[in-house]
Amino acid sequence: MKIKSFILLLFLIPFMLSCGGDSGTTPTPTPPPPPPPQVPAQVQVTLGDADISIVSLNPARARMSFPVTFRETAGTGVNINFIRLEMRWTRRADYQAEIGAAPIIAALGTNHINGNSSLSGNVFFTIPLQEGLTGMRLTFGMTDDLGNDKTTINASGSLALEIYNRLAESLAR
Repeated sequence: MKIKSFILLLFLIPFMLSCGGDSGTTPTPTPPPPPPPQVPAQVQVTLGDADISIVSLNPARARMSFPVTFRETAGTGVNINFIRLEMRWTRRADYQAEIGAAPIIAALGTNHINGNSSLSGNVFFTIPLQEGLTGMRLTFGMTDDLGNDKTTINASGSLALEIYNRLAESLAR
């Protein structure tokens, strides 16, 4: 019996030495892959039909309002810093008006568009009312969350020019 116990002990010693205990090395965890780089914002600006009405206290001025929708499609947020309106007449100096972040926030509720989202609302300008308007242009100045400046320019539709000129002509009579 002692021989059997001795053989069994010889057989079990290698297993006992290899099991349990600390081997002294800790496995190195694999770091997660880095996130993909964020891309600059891509903003589409869509304008609806402008509504132009006379300012009641000053018939030489009009209020032009228009619905606008901003849509960010690249996944990076963006701030709207300003909206600039430029107007041209045949017999008058050019006119430029600009609204900054505070009026944009008042009109739209915020001036920030989150990535892959949209923001809509109505924006308005008080403008001079004179005959012979030949062109209008809107410039939207923005900065994305990565610090990139974005400028989107939209020429307003011919319908706004037509409404504006009809209103100016009726006042001139």
